[in-house]
Amino acid sequence: LTLQAKFSDPGWLDTHAAFWDFGDCTGPQRAVVRETHKPPAGEGVGIASHTYIRCGTYFATCVVIDDDGAIGKTQTTISVVDICNPGFEEGFCIHNAGSVGNHWMPYVAAMPMSGGNSGLTTPGVGAPGGGDVFEADEYRVHSGRRSQRIQFIGRARAGVLQRVGANKGWDYQISAWYSLNEQAGGVSQLLKDIDTAADLVPPDATGGVARLGIDPAGGQDPSAPGVVWMDGFLRPDWAQLSVRATATGDAITIFMEAAGFGRLGADAFFDDAALQAVQPFCPPEKPKNNEICVDFSDVSPGHVPADYVKDGFHFVARDQQPQQIADTGPPVGQNKLVVRPRGLAVALPFTADAVSVTVSDQRQIPVTIVASDAQNNIVGRATTSSGEAVQTLQIAAAGIVAVVVTADGDTAVVKVCAHQQSSAKS
Repeated sequence: LTLQAKFSDPGWLDTHAAFWDFGDCTGPQRAVVRETHKPPAGEGVGIASHTYIRCGTYFATCVVIDDDGAIGKTQTTISVVDICNPGFEEGFCIHNAGSVGNHWMPYVAAMPMSGGNSGLTTPGVGAPGGGDVFEADEYRVHSGRRSQRIQFIGRARAGVLQRVGANKGWDYQISAWYSLNEQAGGVSQLLKDIDTAADLVPPDATGGVARLGIDPAGGQDPSAPGVVWMDGFLRPDWAQLSVRATATGDAITIFMEAAGFGRLGADAFFDDAALQAVQPFCPPEKPKNNEICVDFSDVSPGHVPADYVKDGFHFVARDQQPQQIADTGPPVGQNKLVVRPRGLAVALPFTADAVSVTVSDQRQIPVTIVASDAQNNIVGRATTSSGEAVQTLQIAAAGIVAVVVTADGDTAVVKVCAHQQSSAKS
């Protein structure tokens, strides 16, 4: 398991150390710190990986210490889960249909109707000679002393299930070993029992199979459409089944079943189930915001070239004279680019379908922005109104590649934003 704690520090030049205590008596572990140092606050993460040996609930704590000795702490709860009684060595419970491994639940599932009829049917199942459908078997085992046996006659499905806690978005791989009794199923065995012409129908000559399934939503209906299945046909030696799915809720459900498609039904043994949880390698991708903004908060006051490039935006003084970054005027504490008397042309980094320009106008003299396309056609215009020293002008139109800012007085550009046009995305 990899745990990541996020932290922030108003002392944006501070450096940090982080420690994870995973709550299982193994002691604190030094975490890898990745951090940035930009105002108004430094930000970072403390990352550490750990293997829990036993199932249980643990309280994991992360402590972050800066170079001044200040401490921040947070805690999270970790629930370590696994398949219970995976090898059927932890005892069995007596049910109406026989002996079922502890922590597993027996079920009978719906089957497609025979004879070309559509729909599902849930027939009753019974073992040969009136015995139990579910048995604790001590003779055919993959390892240990017992396996789960499922046997019945007729066309049916029967199995055992177990629900296991999960993390939404994680992958879970389930494997299990199975063995099929060659006395139940198989074409040669069925042909010995032909009584009528109806028994010659090919589907009725199909032997029983062992099946392993996983419901990524944690449902307990083995006939649900979201269950992922793998079928096993090999007999009589032990073979392995494996399925994998991405959890869509807080639990997954494991199904191990025998399915009989012919008159002799099925006789299957299951042993040594195993679960492997796969934590996502990357955090979920955030929805893309196709708007890019540029401001001058990180530029020192002073002169910049007449053709000034920042974050892909070209700011060109139309009089071709050097430009100025100012730290006076509203908004207070925000550096801005002064607009020279003949105006400022801004070339965008891509073709946009919307653009906004935030301006500072101390004298509240009208400021106008004009947007144009690649053919230099004007596609939009906006002008400030009286009353506010800081205003944002917006234009929405297709094909915007540039905008020109003009004013007759003391005006400065605080920020420019452009929204990339869909057809122009790479």
